[in-house]
Amino acid sequence: MDTLRITKDNLSQYANTDLKFEGHIELDAQLGLVAFKSLSATGSIYTGVNTSIQAGWGIQAGTSIKAGTSIKAGESIQA
Repeated sequence: MDTLRITKDNLSQYANTDLKFEGHIELDAQLGLVAFKSLSATGSIYTGVNTSIQAGWGIQAGTSIKAGTSIKAGESIQA
């Protein structure tokens, strides 16, 4: 399964979007709060230490969700 890695260098490409990915999503440590409109992966979603994820609509993963700091969704969180 493919992995999308979100780093400090490519963060602006993905933040505040409806991100849907077929595979795993990994966010590097030390990114602070990263907001999405919605976040969805067929695999797992993982964030490093001092990185939090927030989505206005929902966060969904096919297998698991693990955050280094916190997870917040306006509608739902499902793994």
